[in-house]
Amino acid sequence: MLQAETRLVVTASKVRDKTYQRFLIQVPPKIAKDSQFPFKPNQALKIDVDPTRMAIVLSEAANPKPAPKRRRKR
Repeated sequence: MLQAETRLVVTASKVRDKTYQRFLIQVPPKIAKDSQFPFKPNQALKIDVDPTRMAIVLSEAANPKPAPKRRRKR
């Protein structure tokens, strides 16, 4: 089993005149670069949270939606 510590990071994201919170969990490089790590960059994932065990389980999304196209700033 691959194991490392990380943090839940809260950032602010401003869209037009509104500010939104984003919650991020960074996967440390020693985990993400390991040959046993099952996910690829930009892969759609499903998140399951088990509050009784305080665990987050990631799995491949069954019906991944295409990534939204980013608008260019003018």
